[in-house]
Amino acid sequence: MTVADFCAAHDAKLDALLGSCSAEEAPTVHALLSSGIQTSKRQCRSLKEVRVEKEHVPACLDELQTWHRASLAHLQFAPACRKALVGLANDGDACTFDLSCPAGSFCLPKPEGDEADPVCSPAPEVGSACRPRAGHSCGPALDCDQSTKKCIARAKEGEACGSGQAACEEDLACLRNHHKDPTGKCGPLRKKGDGCHHWAECAGRCKTAAETLKDGFCTPYCSSDE
Repeated sequence: MTVADFCAAHDAKLDALLGSCSAEEAPTVHALLSSGIQTSKRQCRSLKEVRVEKEHVPACLDELQTWHRASLAHLQFAPACRKALVGLANDGDACTFDLSCPAGSFCLPKPEGDEADPVCSPAPEVGSACRPRAGHSCGPALDCDQSTKKCIARAKEGEACGSGQAACEEDLACLRNHHKDPTGKCGPLRKKGDGCHHWAECAGRCKTAAETLKDGFCTPYCSSDE
């Protein structure tokens, strides 16, 4: 199975997710879905240095239950998809996505290099040098401390997050009590009906009473139950 074949199957899954939106969905939501999906399609077609393991593709596609989880940015963190797409690049080679890198390595900017010229690199350890605001310069499991320029552990559930704090671990969100709060605590993504104060807090989206407001309630994207 070629990368083009995988992308065709991936495109079909994305189209199905977009097609699950009803005619009653807000036009702004549909436009956002369409834009994100088209970006993921373009990114998939640009994948290089990847071998597709056909037997793992069905499990990979089954993991993609919502449009944002199906984007290429999230595909890199889906276990079944990492088995389906095997990186062939070596550490030190130029890259665009983690999927091109060997297992256990990630596409990261060098601490002393150009942010726009990342290379496949082994996962950094706590204390490794890093570049603040240079993408995920510490990989998916760590965060770059702006003051020390060293990789630190991400905040766990219940720990402080937000302004000046470490980012939350993968699949956790920084939950605030009001959109004006500079800090909050890491916790699971809020579900349908939960109060929300920022778009990143919800598994779906944060729906407000008016476009000018930021505090509202979590609601699903189209047919998603999240």
